[in-house]
Amino acid sequence: MKKVLTYISLVLLVILGTSLGRYIEIFGVSPNPALCFVIIYSLTNGSVRSASLGLVCGLIFDSVSNVAFGFNGLILMYMCLISSYFSKRFYYHNKTALVFGVFMYSLFYETLSMLFTAVIFSDAPFFHTFFRFALVEASLNSIIAIPILFWVKWLNNEYIRGI
Repeated sequence: MKKVLTYISLVLLVILGTSLGRYIEIFGVSPNPALCFVIIYSLTNGSVRSASLGLVCGLIFDSVSNVAFGFNGLILMYMCLISSYFSKRFYYHNKTALVFGVFMYSLFYETLSMLFTAVIFSDAPFFHTFFRFALVEASLNSIIAIPILFWVKWLNNEYIRGI
């Protein structure tokens, strides 16, 4: 049941982020709740579960954005592997560290996406876009990570039976 609820939550957060995201804009930037969910899940779970969830989330992002199919899937899969490796040592029980991890990993993800866009299209001003877009989105993601954190903690409880 945990796996089913996890992937249903991911799909619902992607739908919520794409449909209601344009109404929740601050400085023209909307938060990404699915990215927050994947990062928090990878910080609180093992590497195989985290990598598979990151790959699925990235492939969903690729199908929605139409930029380059597979890029977001690979980036999120490797990012989830790295974050799950460090999760047992630093992040698991400290909620403040989890929110800081969401800030740092979403900033890393947005920076890689901007670098990829700048290399492919070679017309994006990197530093302006970084300070205008990536820092604001990472801050918004860390704010909305707090309610998502409680949902992920509930999904990780022992009394929810796995399939």
